Amino acid sequence: MQSQTIPNNLKISPYLVFYVMIAMQIGIGILGYQRIIADYAGYDAWISILILGVYIHIVLWMMYKLCEMVNGDIISVHEFLFGRFISKVASFAFVLFYITYLLSFILNFIEVIQIWMFPDINNFAFSVLFLLLSIYIVYGGLRTVVGVCFFWNHFTSLFSIHIHLYAKVR
Repeated sequence: MQSQTIPNNLKISPYLVFYVMIAMQIGIGILGYQRIIADYAGYDAWISILILGVYIHIVLWMMYKLCEMVNGDIISVHEFLFGRFISKVASFAFVLFYITYLLSFILNFIEVIQIWMFPDINNFAFSVLFLLLSIYIVYGGLRTVVGVCFFWNHFTSLFSIHIHLYAKVR
């Protein structure tokens, strides 16, 4: 198989890959995860975080090994593991998972916006506007997505610092 060269306009700096990874891992959940963990696990939840970190590393290692064996993407892995028919069902389940993740992200984002900024915002209208903005960003290309991740990382950091400072003042 011939190696293809990637045009410069489709490449991103290694420095910016860090911000893409952080934006994928942290997201909006960093603004409220402490309350959720404390509600369910109490204040001894630190051990569950460590166990989950080890578990995620094992799963990621398995995913890399599977992709290395198949030399392809997740759909190729499904076909390799399950066959032609069941792989389509597994890929469809994967799509449903990401749709559910998207809905969860939007609801969490709306919750933060309602609590901190606009308590009377219409959920449906904001969701539609947010999805249209997201589609516009994705159609802008990889560099636009990376730029938004870079901006979002700094915005989330500054916003969380503001929350902690505001909570100490009150």
